[in-house]
Amino acid sequence: MDNFTKYTGILLGILGLFFGFIFTVAILILLLRFVSVALFTLPGSDMIYRYLVTIVPYIIFSGCYYYLYRKINQSKNKSTKVIAGVLLFAGCLICLACFVFTTLYIFEVNRNWLYEFNEHSGYNLVAQVVLVFFTAMTLGFGDPKEKDWLEKHQAS
Repeated sequence: MDNFTKYTGILLGILGLFFGFIFTVAILILLLRFVSVALFTLPGSDMIYRYLVTIVPYIIFSGCYYYLYRKINQSKNKSTKVIAGVLLFAGCLICLACFVFTTLYIFEVNRNWLYEFNEHSGYNLVAQVVLVFFTAMTLGFGDPKEKDWLEKHQAS
């Protein structure tokens, strides 16, 4: 096998990946367009779509909180467990409360106190990101310091 054959094969592979990626994205956009047209022509489906899009961040944060909960149980430092547990509990409360408020808001429950909640402001999502970050940072500070790669190599 000479260099020309080898490099031609590599170039054709890269071009194939590039055009394949563009083709895949175009097909995905076309499929999403057909789905959106179908959703907005069926009665009531726009409400379901709006609800599903709105609750996606709360599902993602629930997964983050579950992951952090498992990491808290694996931590060996007691003070880290307590601080991270308090932050995690606060984050779970914010996530649950905002999920309930958003659900009530989307299904148009008429309560005066509910009009103070603005689902599109993003403050609740920012608060959850900050709490997830601080919880992970607390867990990171509680772990023992890892050995440097040179120390690991010299020890073996």
